[in-house]
Amino acid sequence: MISSQELTHIVEMAFLPKRCTCIIDPAGSMTVQIFNQNTDKEELTFAGIDASNLTAGRAIANLVLGLREEMRLWHLQPEQRQCRRA
Repeated sequence: MISSQELTHIVEMAFLPKRCTCIIDPAGSMTVQIFNQNTDKEELTFAGIDASNLTAGRAIANLVLGLREEMRLWHLQPEQRQCRRA
């Protein structure tokens, strides 16, 4: 079993050179925040991730790949983001 500290470190390092913070609350819910590397402003936040399933390297890699894909899609649709905020 991987510790929460190890898990957060692995996830945070996976997004370098962007700054990433990963927090796991006592209930096992993970929040990952990604920051713009030019402005250091929060770019995306993924909340409510069930950390109890992230016990092996493959599960962690799949999470990171999924979050990276969400980031890629988010960057492709800037006009839709503006519409949602209005």
